[in-house]
Amino acid sequence: IKKSFNCGANVLAEKPLGMSLDQCTNIINYKPKNLNLNVGFNYRFYDGIANAIKDCRDGKFGKIISVNIVLAHGNSPNMSGSWKLDPIKDGGVGIDLGCHVLDLCLQISGKNLKVEKSKMWTGFWGTGLKDEEMHSILSDDNGTIYNIQVSLNRWRSTFRFEINGDKGYCVVEGRGRSYGQQTYTDRKSTRLNSS
Repeated sequence: IKKSFNCGANVLAEKPLGMSLDQCTNIINYKPKNLNLNVGFNYRFYDGIANAIKDCRDGKFGKIISVNIVLAHGNSPNMSGSWKLDPIKDGGVGIDLGCHVLDLCLQISGKNLKVEKSKMWTGFWGTGLKDEEMHSILSDDNGTIYNIQVSLNRWRSTFRFEINGDKGYCVVEGRGRSYGQQTYTDRKSTRLNSS
C-alpha cells in the first residue's frame, strides 16, 4: 500500500486493512492527503443488504432495537490446508469474517460501537488460530444491541442479517453460491435478489 502511495496512486485495499489496530493506524497516517484509501467491504453492496440498510436509514423500521448477524463458512474436507486457517495469512475469524460483520453494524449505527461481551472458541481445526468461532454483543449510543456470530466451524455456510425495530423488521438470508440465493424479507413483502 505504501509503495502505491509513493507512486501517487489511490488505493483500494482488500480487507482487512491490517492485522492490528497499529498496522491500520500506520497505513492511514502514511496516506498522503491528496490520495484516497478505501477498503473492500463488499457485503454492503449486495442487493438485499443494501435494501435493508436503506430501509433502516429511511426509518421504515422505526427505532432500531437490535441487529443480529450470523456469518459462517461451512466446513469442507480440505479446509485445514486453506488460507482461512493459516494464522499468518488470515489471523482468525474475527479479522476475516468479523470485519465484514462490524462494517454492517457501523452501516446501521453510524456511531461508535462498544463491545459488551465477546467469547471465542477454537480447537476444531488445531491450526493455531486464536479464534475459529466468535460470538459478540455490542451496543451503540442509540441503545441498539448488536448480536454477532462469525464461524469457521459450521456444517453449512450461513448468512443471516436481521434488523429489528419498534415499527418493523427485516431479514436478509443467503449470499449466493453455497450460502443460497439471497432473499430480503421485510414486515410487508418478500423480494428475491439475484446476488
